[in-house]
Amino acid sequence: MESAIEREFPALLQIIGGYLNQDHTIYGPKLEDAVKAFIDDASADEITEGRENIARFLRAKADHLDAALEELTSGDWARKPGTSAREYLLWLDGLLARA
Repeated sequence: MESAIEREFPALLQIIGGYLNQDHTIYGPKLEDAVKAFIDDASADEITEGRENIARFLRAKADHLDAALEELTSGDWARKPGTSAREYLLWLDGLLARA
């Protein structure tokens, strides 16, 4: 059953759950390779929706970003050690912006 946060941010969940999860290395050795795979597979509208979800997530969950991202992804979001949710989401948005 889909949680409320999953219904609220489906595009963000699709990017992270489908590409930036524990299996991200199937796309290449770097996290950026998984984002590139998403960009290659996605339509322009899906990329835009992902960026909109990121912006909304940053605003709506500002007081507890790390906990909210853990909840959205069930703790399965591949990142460099020590990276906060804010840093991660801004990094992801920057890569999507270049698409």
